[in-house]
Amino acid sequence: MKSKLIFILTLTMFYCCSDDKQLEDNKTLTLLGNDYLIFGSFYGYCGGERCVETFKLTATELFEDSLDKYSFGSDYATNFILMPNNKFLLAQNITANFPLNLLSENNKTFGMPDAYDQGGIRIQFNINGSQKLFYFDNDLKNVPQQYHVFLNKVKEKIQLLQ
Repeated sequence: MKSKLIFILTLTMFYCCSDDKQLEDNKTLTLLGNDYLIFGSFYGYCGGERCVETFKLTATELFEDSLDKYSFGSDYATNFILMPNNKFLLAQNITANFPLNLLSENNKTFGMPDAYDQGGIRIQFNINGSQKLFYFDNDLKNVPQQYHVFLNKVKEKIQLLQ
């Protein structure tokens, strides 16, 4: 009986430790099934096609919003069109920099996006059925440091995809 208990405890410890190790090794977001990541930038007082750029990344495809409407809120209208595979390949690694703490973040807005014509960044996702929408100030001094790497990567990808 005692050896069975030791065996069960050993398995439990191994399982717990391996989960911790898995979390340490797997610090990147992986899009699966119906998961998606929407990322984009917007500028209110701006003229031309590049004022609003929005992209939707899934596990296997990249889409661009053809409406380019400036809007805050969840009623944001989009019309996503499929982009070529070479654009998907440029964007797919953006999830490697996704801050996993954003999955449980309660704030919806960071800084004052586009309040003084500096623009903003929109991040929306559906991951494991959890849907969230965030707006970030383009001026990163108004945004928590933990999001800077990801937001810089988002800006970089938007420029590459334009």
